[in-house]
Amino acid sequence: MVRNATLATLGLFMISCSVSSPTSVPVLVVSAVSLSAAPNPVTATPSGDPNFPNHAQWTLTITEKNGVGCNVRAMFVSAAGVQFHFMSTPEAFTHIAANASIKVPVAVTYSLSGRQVTFFEDVRVTDDHGNNFDAQDTVDVHAF
Repeated sequence: MVRNATLATLGLFMISCSVSSPTSVPVLVVSAVSLSAAPNPVTATPSGDPNFPNHAQWTLTITEKNGVGCNVRAMFVSAAGVQFHFMSTPEAFTHIAANASIKVPVAVTYSLSGRQVTFFEDVRVTDDHGNNFDAQDTVDVHAF
């Protein structure tokens, strides 16, 4: 009799401690952007400007790859120890749909002759959920 009471109590304990499924925690999905320059490396050409005698151009592809659209807020190009002019097509700065890409033509004229220059690209983005982040890439330009 004691054994049956113990089993009955154990059975009630097991019923009252049944496992419930956990509530799902929402996963925050943010945009992920990659940059790709083509061609890379680039071979410089003469610009015709004696102050900035070198010219280089390439196309920067900005790709959203995480399923959340985004807006390009700004694009910066820099190079250590080099004076240069940066040109881009402003209308290319637009909304990038989820899992899509845009192409931005980039051109620079610069002062340093006779050696390779590495240009750093930094693109600032705000995704459709309001998250801000940067993506970076480099482009090597060889002397002509």
